[in-house]
Amino acid sequence: MANLGYIGLGVMGGLAVELGRSVKMPLPTTSVANEYLTAGRATGLEKTDFAAIFQVLAKLSGVNE
Repeated sequence: MANLGYIGLGVMGGLAVELGRSVKMPLPTTSVANEYLTAGRATGLEKTDFAAIFQVLAKLSGVNE
């Protein structure tokens, strides 16, 4: 998994969700993506890029890596 300058897994997703809330704009797909990024952080993928979502989805679905 690439380390692309490490901005923190999910930092941008969290910012997008907060911006949506501040302008009263629902962003349901951003919220779901942010939950997967949160799961990635919880499983030790916090220093990887957004491609870690694939690893999270694979783990949740039971697919062997």
